[in-house]
Amino acid sequence: MTELYDRVQRSPRQKTFPWWAVILAIALVVLTCIGLFISRPQHIKNRYEACMDAVSASTIYAKRHRGVRALVDGQELRLRESNARSIYSSLAALGVGHFTDRLPEGEPDATLYYSDTSVMRLWRYPLKRSSSGRWEGVFVSFVSLEGNTYSYYTDRTDWQNISWPLSPESNAPWSN
Repeated sequence: MTELYDRVQRSPRQKTFPWWAVILAIALVVLTCIGLFISRPQHIKNRYEACMDAVSASTIYAKRHRGVRALVDGQELRLRESNARSIYSSLAALGVGHFTDRLPEGEPDATLYYSDTSVMRLWRYPLKRSSSGRWEGVFVSFVSLEGNTYSYYTDRTDWQNISWPLSPESNAPWSN
C-alpha cells in the first residue's frame, strides 16, 4: 500500500518553458534587422543606378529621334543634344541622392519630355539639413518609358549649376 501511496503523492513532472525557443526567435529578429540595415545602402545605390540607366537610355533615344522638349519658365524649348547629355552627365556625376516618394509642392521649375515618352521634372529644393552646407538643392523626378518612377533630391548642387543647359539662349524654341 505504501507503494501506491508513494505513486499518488509524487506530483507529475512539470514541463518547463522552452526558453531556448524564445532566445532563438529574438536572435532571428535581430539578425534580420541587422541584415536589412546593412543592405539598405546597396538597395539605394541599385535604385540610383537603375534611374541613371533609364535617363541614359532616354537621352540616347532622344538623340536618334525627335529630341527632348523642355518646358522652362513657360517657354517650350528643343534641347540641343549636348544640353540633354549635360543634364544626364551632371546628375550622374552627383551620385546617389536621398530617395523619397513625396514630390515637392507646386509646379516643377523645368520639365523635360523625352521622345520615348519618359518625363523628368526638376525643382529647386529648399534644404533643411544638408551635409554640404547648401540651403538649396535639386529635386529630380524621372518617370521612365517602363513607367518606373524615381524621385530623389540632392544636396550636392544647386539650381544654378544644374539648370544652365536649360536656358533659352542655348536652345531653340520647340516647333513641330
